Amino acid sequence: MSSQAVDEPVVERPDDDDDSTPIEPVAVEDVRLARDDGGRLVLRRAGEPDEDLGPVVPRRCFPWSRRDAFVALCGKGRRELALIERLADLDEASRALIVEELEGLEFIPTVTAVHGVEETHHVITWRVQTDCGPAVFETQRFDEARDLTDGGLVLKAASGNQYRFVITPETDARSRALIATHLGA
Repeated sequence: MSSQAVDEPVVERPDDDDDSTPIEPVAVEDVRLARDDGGRLVLRRAGEPDEDLGPVVPRRCFPWSRRDAFVALCGKGRRELALIERLADLDEASRALIVEELEGLEFIPTVTAVHGVEETHHVITWRVQTDCGPAVFETQRFDEARDLTDGGLVLKAASGNQYRFVITPETDARSRALIATHLGA
């Protein structure tokens, strides 16, 4: 039986075993991405469409607010095989695959309403509605939310899941008050 929490997504990653086989980093103009028969994202060099360099996982690099820039493609042993400074520099098919893969890895529900907040011994229990349905999660009292460039906040729950808070004109008064009280937004 797995010890993984029910609400945590399972993410397949390339084998983390150390591999000392040298691989030349792939220049962005040579990056071609595809899916293998198992559905994993694989890296290929332009001009070598039948030769996979292996499965890769895209990882956002700092600054995280630049959604269209600075994505590392990491292979076996989490070794960086390519750094994409601008997604626009990729061919359309590779760009679409990276965006699709990142969306699956970066699943962050957006809170649309806060139904209740209870604080007990420095633990805050949030009862919220998200764009993916209702959720209940806990945070530590003194955990800070991470500010986003669009004015929103991301809060990490004790389970490791993240929740995005954005106050919009549609946000009800009670939700606004609870968010302001507990997140200072």
